[in-house]
Amino acid sequence: VEVKSRAMGDRGDAFEVELRARYSIATFSERDLGSDTAAAQLVLGRRFSARSIVGLGASIADVRYDSTLSLGSVDFERTEVFARFQTQGARTQVQADIGYSKAEGANVDDSGAMARVEATRRLSPFISGFARFVQEYPTSDASVFV
Repeated sequence: VEVKSRAMGDRGDAFEVELRARYSIATFSERDLGSDTAAAQLVLGRRFSARSIVGLGASIADVRYDSTLSLGSVDFERTEVFARFQTQGARTQVQADIGYSKAEGANVDDSGAMARVEATRRLSPFISGFARFVQEYPTSDASVFV
């Protein structure tokens, strides 16, 4: 579910409110490692032009695992606060979320820097290329670059 609204200020300034809510279920046929995730995200932003926005955001995710293995509970709740920059050119889009993330649960209590940066370039009407850098879970020591 995604709801996005746009409001104009007194001087023609554009303000945006973005609210996202998600519920997902992951199941596996071979192993008992399924999970349920309920998540919400709120971003308040200001448009500086028709193609660029700067904002502040926060999100929360509650992850519950169905595992009956003797691994102990790995359920956790993750919260994030971040600044967002998003711009779009004729063929290029860039979005960056930079902030702080915290994971808490029975067996985890960790926090640290969070970054999600993605750039997409339209190469032709049917082909696009992209690069993505992600460091969003404080319990992960490794960043991902795709």
